[in-house]
Amino acid sequence: MPPLPVPNTRDAPVAALTEVAAVQLFVERARAANPDFALDDSNGDAVAEICIRLDGVPLAIELAAA
Repeated sequence: MPPLPVPNTRDAPVAALTEVAAVQLFVERARAANPDFALDDSNGDAVAEICIRLDGVPLAIELAAA
């Protein structure tokens, strides 16, 4: 499976992050581990940074989100 698109910047608004495939996967897997997880202003930069550093590799994102 090819890498997923990642955010263009680490400080993108949360609304923009929700449209990025790597972030969507991270949020989906994070919610599986913790149903209370929500992407918001307090964690958006960190989630973007994780997805960027992992180069959009799906398995790496799944493991990081857990």
